[in-house]
Amino acid sequence: TTTLEAPELTSPENEGILAYPTIRLVAEDIPNNGYKFELSTKDNFPTRGGVTKRETTGIGVNYAEFADMADGVYYAHVAQAGSSKFGTTIKFTYTKTTGIEDVKVLDSRLPRKVMTAHGVMILREGRLYDLQGKVVK
Repeated sequence: TTTLEAPELTSPENEGILAYPTIRLVAEDIPNNGYKFELSTKDNFPTRGGVTKRETTGIGVNYAEFADMADGVYYAHVAQAGSSKFGTTIKFTYTKTTGIEDVKVLDSRLPRKVMTAHGVMILREGRLYDLQGKVVK
């Protein structure tokens, strides 16, 4: 029998912020028969209580996208298809947005205070605000 190595997620960044229209999970690209992605609002990925989504991909597809997700904190991990051995669980803050790129978290204790091309901003419910509370984008 072959033991399947547990792949790791390369995106999004652990403890980071994801500002994008969908949640896109990307695994390291290792030769296999596909991936099994899990995304949850709880760190134990329950089948009941909380939101848990699962998606299995085909050969050569090392990402999964989840649409229509609410803003909030999510947990994610990935395994090879056919394996129950998951890689490291990551935690990230998601806010649905379009047109806001190159968002960097300045301090993991303040995940909504971010650095963008517009300078230091507050990211809330998919919109950028300046530090005085005025909508920028």
